[in-house]
Amino acid sequence: MKKLLILALWLSSFGVLPAVNAAPNNVVINEIQFDGFVWIEIYNPTNSTIDISRWVITDRNPAEAYPSGKHLYVFTQGSVIKAKSFRVIKEGIKSYDLKFGIDCTRQETIYLGVGSGILWTEIDKVNPPAFEAGSSYGRLTDGGSTWGHTVPTEKAANESKLPKLNGTGSYTCRANKKCTINLTATRSGTFALSGTKAGVTLSSVGTLNITARKKQTLSIPVSISNSYGTTTMTLKIKIA
Repeated sequence: MKKLLILALWLSSFGVLPAVNAAPNNVVINEIQFDGFVWIEIYNPTNSTIDISRWVITDRNPAEAYPSGKHLYVFTQGSVIKAKSFRVIKEGIKSYDLKFGIDCTRQETIYLGVGSGILWTEIDKVNPPAFEAGSSYGRLTDGGSTWGHTVPTEKAANESKLPKLNGTGSYTCRANKKCTINLTATRSGTFALSGTKAGVTLSSVGTLNITARKKQTLSIPVSISNSYGTTTMTLKIKIA
């Protein structure tokens, strides 16, 4: 192991391996678009500018061997990513020089880090699944831990393709009268009650009927599902 470390350091001195920065592991791969025109977005969720000089993005595991040029993007010396900001590299654009594509039918792991072999410092990685045309694969909130199908939003806040309730989720009804609320959602889905509640019905298209005899505030758990998954929320109904 000592001999390997000496060899790696010797190669690094000749520029065979990029020098290792003191790389904070809080920059993340944030969104990937590989429907025809490939781009990879990274995001800095911190409050500080971070130096990403000589960091690499690749579709080969640098812990095993330093990737060949056609599977590698290296950020130039002096590259930075500002606080709460995005950077995007693109396939087929000279100034970005992303040489490798991503096969959306295979589960290729994309790596972000510094160095290679025993000097490899992994910052982030993602293994995107196969998915449909017109979608990207991204964190459902920028820098968050949950991934899913997203609307392609290059250098902008990620937008999930999960359904989202329109409005605040808070409503007012009158006691001793039938109250009908027509719920709607973005990226239309199927509505359902999460459990049962006396005097409350909800149709699959979002028609919510409530009959209550006394003044109170009801908490009604609801789910909305589409082909990308299910969103759950709790409605607050004030019976006045």
